[in-house]
Amino acid sequence: NVKKVPISTVQEWEQFFQSKPEWREGLTKIPPSKVLEFEEYFQTVATFRMHEQLIWNISWEGVEDTVLEGERAERLQERIKTLVMVHYRKHPSEEWIQFIRKLLELHIVYKEREMVKLSKELKRILICAVTIKLKATEWKYDRLYSEVDRFELGQIFPDEIKLIKEKLKPMVQCEVTKMNTLLPSKAQLDPAKISNLIDELLSKGYMSILTHIRELNLLWFSEEELYREDKLWSHLISLTVSIESLGGEWFPGTAGLGSVFEKAFRGYKTLTRGRICDARDPSEFIKKLNLILQKQISHTDPWGSRLLIANLVRNYVAHGGRYTSEMLGNKFIIVYEAILATLLCLFYTKP
Repeated sequence: NVKKVPISTVQEWEQFFQSKPEWREGLTKIPPSKVLEFEEYFQTVATFRMHEQLIWNISWEGVEDTVLEGERAERLQERIKTLVMVHYRKHPSEEWIQFIRKLLELHIVYKEREMVKLSKELKRILICAVTIKLKATEWKYDRLYSEVDRFELGQIFPDEIKLIKEKLKPMVQCEVTKMNTLLPSKAQLDPAKISNLIDELLSKGYMSILTHIRELNLLWFSEEELYREDKLWSHLISLTVSIESLGGEWFPGTAGLGSVFEKAFRGYKTLTRGRICDARDPSEFIKKLNLILQKQISHTDPWGSRLLIANLVRNYVAHGGRYTSEMLGNKFIIVYEAILATLLCLFYTKP
């Protein structure tokens, strides 16, 4: 039995420690930890995480929508970029690399000793340090990997871009094949251009589109996710908003997804008669979706209903429409494929 000793001050602790020579003897055998050399870096990361959370909270203040967009989204990114540079410049560039190496070493030790909580917390710190380094220097991941020169970095953070290219190419190819069954021979989509689409999304800073597509596919086939429907809807909304933004770049002078479609596809405006793309509550959304699905897709206009579905989702979100788990059900995959097809048709139609 260990007798509890009430210790309330540092002085009391030191007096108690001095009364235990066997403790002092044990501690002298422990080599001094080099982790303390990076104490300032741990403080920097902790401060950055706190400030970043505050910036997020301020940016979302008063926002009722489920997606942050427009000036607020741009301001958020500007603030985070400024925050990154402020904290990155506190220490020399080479020492950031040394700090990341040290974090990797500690993470390996904690995992080997099955110190689960410590390894998880350390991974959070490591993610933050890597994020600061990449955003401040605008390095690609492979540059960081070569500079850190530790294969463990690849185990903890696989090359996301490489994985996305490997996983998404067959998914998008499958959708192209489906679309080609609806298109006349002269208008067939070239599957070879899929790599060009992925490269363009990455070069334009739209990796989020690829990430949402990957997450949607993973979630759809997962039966072990809590709140699966809510997560699917969240990614679907974000994917649609990102495609709208990208469409504005591909077709300048447009404002909103419907405007992009009108400029990209002759005759689209006639399809939207009767405000078929407007809905303000779940029941109206389902009603409009069913009306769109009843429309016949002709070979002269294979995009028709797919564009309408994408615009319906975007307008519903813009109106602050709430989501219920019963809204889509087994129609979710139809809606998702329509939005993915929208991305493809815009890419293959753009100037």
